Amino acid sequence: MDSDLVLLLQEAQLNGLPIDLEPFFNGYVYGHKSLAELSPDEGDLIPLVVRTGPVSKPDPGVLKRYQAVEVNGNGTAFVWVWIHNRLVAKGRLFTQETPRASRRLNIPRGLGNGYSIDLLIAFQGTFTGYEVFYDLVSE
Repeated sequence: MDSDLVLLLQEAQLNGLPIDLEPFFNGYVYGHKSLAELSPDEGDLIPLVVRTGPVSKPDPGVLKRYQAVEVNGNGTAFVWVWIHNRLVAKGRLFTQETPRASRRLNIPRGLGNGYSIDLLIAFQGTFTGYEVFYDLVSE
């Protein structure tokens, strides 16, 4: 299955949208319809999904101004960003940056202030890590 369809399916599932699954099926595996191949030698890999939970490092009591999130590895990702329990950004990222494919998801100005950040990353390919960019807010 095309990795674009995998990301579209994941986005629809996480947003709770009603979807017709029939266009996503790529055939039969042992008599059952499948969305992805389990074999690493053929077909798309099953997407890796990472949920960080609230992260408030280096100090949970210090207000931070979160600016952006980047993904590292080889592939594509769909990333959702919550700051202090508010969904503030979501977008598709690529690990090989080109003028039309960014590896950085910028957090809109004014929405990045909070004590913690929570990420949900649905990654297709080889995921090696993520980076969060922020400044400490002086009081």
